[in-house]
Amino acid sequence: MQNGVTTLCVCPGSENVICGLGVVIKPAGQTISEMLVKDEAALHITLGSDSTSGNRMPRYDRPDSFYYRRP
Repeated sequence: MQNGVTTLCVCPGSENVICGLGVVIKPAGQTISEMLVKDEAALHITLGSDSTSGNRMPRYDRPDSFYYRRP
């Protein structure tokens, strides 16, 4: 019997509210089409505070840029 990882779910990071689509792949194969099990298998959505980590509002200041936003 052999042990190891046979299938992976690869998803994008969590810095946006709607982060993107994840895929299911096998770690063995020579090309991407050989490794791909399911394309667009999951939708990664962040509901916690990770999506606001780069969007801090200056304290007692008015926002001067679009990038000072809260989801």
